[in-house]
Amino acid sequence: MTASNPAAADEAVVIYATGLGPVGTPVADGAPAAPRRAAIQQPCYPFSVIFGHTEDFQGTGNILYAGLTPAYVGLYQVNVQVPPSTPSGPTSLHIYWPGCWLSEEPSPGNPGFSNTVTLPVQ
Repeated sequence: MTASNPAAADEAVVIYATGLGPVGTPVADGAPAAPRRAAIQQPCYPFSVIFGHTEDFQGTGNILYAGLTPAYVGLYQVNVQVPPSTPSGPTSLHIYWPGCWLSEEPSPGNPGFSNTVTLPVQ
């Protein structure tokens, strides 16, 4: 997604990430994920993908898939629909993952939230 090719409300987008926790079908260290997808399991799932402000959780996207990316080592993908209420323009995006990220020391002022990514929305 770019400013000249923004995401649209209700469109599915793919987020790539690392460090999202255990999966239901284990993969050997250093091995690529198999063609069939290995979904993330408890305690790290469910989680939320939030579009916009994190204070009210009003822009929570519908997660379609969360797991390993086939043929890659240690790369996760999260397929999520942009909420219809997402305003046009640059929108902040966060993964909120209290089940896993709060079990370790949270960063000050931001427990359970990923880094901020800006997503252009039309």
